[in-house]
Amino acid sequence: MFDYPKSEVFTKKLNAITPSFKPSLRGVEDAYINHKLNPGNNEYYNILQSKKNNISSIYGKLFELDNEVSTEVKEVGKELEKYTKLIEDQRKLETQLKDSMEPLNEIMSGAAGARKVTSDTYKLQYVGNIYALLGILVGGYMVFRVFSTKGGASSSVSPPSVQVANPT
Repeated sequence: MFDYPKSEVFTKKLNAITPSFKPSLRGVEDAYINHKLNPGNNEYYNILQSKKNNISSIYGKLFELDNEVSTEVKEVGKELEKYTKLIEDQRKLETQLKDSMEPLNEIMSGAAGARKVTSDTYKLQYVGNIYALLGILVGGYMVFRVFSTKGGASSSVSPPSVQVANPT
């Protein structure tokens, strides 16, 4: 995944530089004072230059180490941005897939869905049969009522009776 040096590498480099820093500082003040008090003495000048060169060398090593660390941090940052973008893209894709799967989850599938469809069909047919039976019964009753009231032996309507008045 990452081909970067571990932090221990930089720590070792820093630990290698650190012990040489304090000894190179020792005697700088004396060399400076001696050189300022005796500007014409080349020995004091050479001692001061040697101390300054040692400090510059250490500073250069620290500067190089700082650049290495900064470069590696930038590289890791770029990789991190790349992976962050990939993660965001995957999250968007996941959201789209979840949204497209939501209607499918609402519809029952498989045996449970088939059972539900069959059960619904049975209930509709059952209700239809009951209404058909009621329709037949009501229709039969209506037909019976209509045809039983129209004349015939079982007529409940009696012929008008004629009453003869007494002539008296």
